Amino acid sequence: MSQVEYVEIDAVNHLFGILKEIGAKNVLLVTERKAFELCGAKEALESVLKSYNTREFTDISEPPDYTSLMDGIEVFREFKPDVVIAVGGGSVIDTAKLVNYFSVQEHPPIDYIMENRMTLPGSTPLIAIPTTSGTGSESTRFAVLYIDGKKYSIDDQAILPKFCIVDPSFSFSMPKRVAASSGMDALCQAIESYWSVNSSEESKSYAREALILAVKNIECAVNTKERACIEAMSLAAHLAGKAINISRTTAPHALSYAMTSLYGVPHGEAVSLTIGEVLAANRLVSDCDVSDPRGLAYVRETISEVINLLGCSSPEQARDKLKEISAVVGLRTRLSQCGITKEDIEILSSSVNLKRLENNPRKLDKGIIEGILSNVL
Repeated sequence: MSQVEYVEIDAVNHLFGILKEIGAKNVLLVTERKAFELCGAKEALESVLKSYNTREFTDISEPPDYTSLMDGIEVFREFKPDVVIAVGGGSVIDTAKLVNYFSVQEHPPIDYIMENRMTLPGSTPLIAIPTTSGTGSESTRFAVLYIDGKKYSIDDQAILPKFCIVDPSFSFSMPKRVAASSGMDALCQAIESYWSVNSSEESKSYAREALILAVKNIECAVNTKERACIEAMSLAAHLAGKAINISRTTAPHALSYAMTSLYGVPHGEAVSLTIGEVLAANRLVSDCDVSDPRGLAYVRETISEVINLLGCSSPEQARDKLKEISAVVGLRTRLSQCGITKEDIEILSSSVNLKRLENNPRKLDKGIIEGILSNVL
């Protein structure tokens, strides 16, 4: 399924035309009520949605969990919307994607997730409108769901929103810490996509532009809230999402999920904690542990390109620069600052998301993973 995208200031003005094109009558609005109002989206959408029979679903968990999903499915099936509109950050959009996807299935979502059953594509159009600059969820075919504290990534082309509206003006009021965490998520996604074993020329093109934009603009977007920088970060996040939609993420994301579920570290911050160390570790790839079928020379060249795109000349310099960027925007740079101890290293290294780890260009065994985590303790 191809996606129709609008990425610009006042892109939300396209919503009226989209709803008219769909022929919508019943609109299910998935959002987080307080953020929806504070970011300006409520005021911007009110004049459009007043012409439609609109039902809100605001019971969103952070991160998305199974209870919230089932509540959303119940609302969807009772209301029978013609279109779903998701307005919010990654958790809101992921929840809307999953509710829209699983509401038309015959069996409970848990059956499909645990038994890897085939599903039927949904028929209800989904419009995703992000209000943060980071996750890129509006442009991906997968969504995150936590069940009993364990993270699952549901991946299907039918999950991709039919329309996405990226209006940077909705990001202007982001709290500093949200802007920092989501911005680093976008930067890390761009880097990971670039070196992923699944990368293509198309995904690398998106990732390259996203990386350059994020490095140049994240500090001013977070610290001084310059509008031009926030606009640039909105584009960077969207491009990074398009990149990982093709390539998927790699080791830093694989290592991050347990930090979030077990220790409450915000997702983007959790990913940023290890991105530099993983870069340095990937640069040490050898014939014995290369996992990219394009070979050792290709991987080494790719890592060198990432280092250059960061404006650095060595893996160590790139690692330090990534740590510096995190610190400058106010994020923690060591696990110990997050309440994680030496004893927790074993827990984290045993809780790695293997599916994401397989996308890494270098095979990372438990010893290397523990070394990476110890280096940022």
